[in-house]
Amino acid sequence: MNRLLPLSLAVALALGSNAALALGLGGINVKSELNEPLRAEIPVYVSSPAEAESLRVELAAGAEFARVGLDINDIAVPLEFDVGKNARGEPVILVKSNQAIREPTLTFLVEVNWSNGRFLREYSVLLEPPVTVPVSAPSAPPSAIAPAASVQPIAEPEAATPTPISEPEPLPEPMAPEVTPDEAPAAASVDAEPAPIAPEPEMAPSEPLASETPADEPTPVEPTPVEPAAEPTSVATAPSASEYGPIASGETLWEIANTTPRQRYAEPDDDRAAARESGRILTATTSMR
Repeated sequence: MNRLLPLSLAVALALGSNAALALGLGGINVKSELNEPLRAEIPVYVSSPAEAESLRVELAAGAEFARVGLDINDIAVPLEFDVGKNARGEPVILVKSNQAIREPTLTFLVEVNWSNGRFLREYSVLLEPPVTVPVSAPSAPPSAIAPAASVQPIAEPEAATPTPISEPEPLPEPMAPEVTPDEAPAAASVDAEPAPIAPEPEMAPSEPLASETPADEPTPVEPTPVEPAAEPTSVATAPSASEYGPIASGETLWEIANTTPRQRYAEPDDDRAAARESGRILTATTSMR
């Protein structure tokens, strides 16, 4: 009988240990960062939904902290524990705080009670500072762009009305000036014939000559007809004695030349007489020598 008692106690302890091992806690999953209120989840493993409903979680007492070598006063902010479910519907322990955690590390002791037992679990949390993106200095705001000046439409130039060009009036034809007999040109007084040049008598040689032939008679020079000169535009004075005028209609230049009195010219007959006289005088002088 005494031997059966230890055996029954051993079986009872074995059954109780299996029931205690039916509930478990997973690792903590931190969702907050340093200088922020704590937000974390602890997974709960239960054998039945009834165990999850009977679960109670809280911060362990100070004596429990001291028994495991911790100081409950190291926790600067109060922590809260609630039993809930995650996004997949699984039971979890929600750990949170209303104040920001200023220390990068946090260690606490959890006491779990449910219908079949009780146990303690220690957790350490490492809080990382929030990742901040370096903010570059704000660039100067772009200066307001002045509105473009409105361009006034350029008025199209009006088409110029062509001015009618009047044709010049025809100039009157020049009339030939009428020449009156009183305005006969003075050019008509020009000598009609050139003056014949009288040959100079030959001088007698120094030596006496046996005989002297009379000098040859000069050949009379025929007068050359003179072309009529251009008529001057005006007549200065009345014709002189050596001029001829007025010119009658139908008269030729040759008739005018024969009518005009000759001056300063010797007649051909007078020249021949003078030559013969000179020959006689020269012959007489030679004979006297």
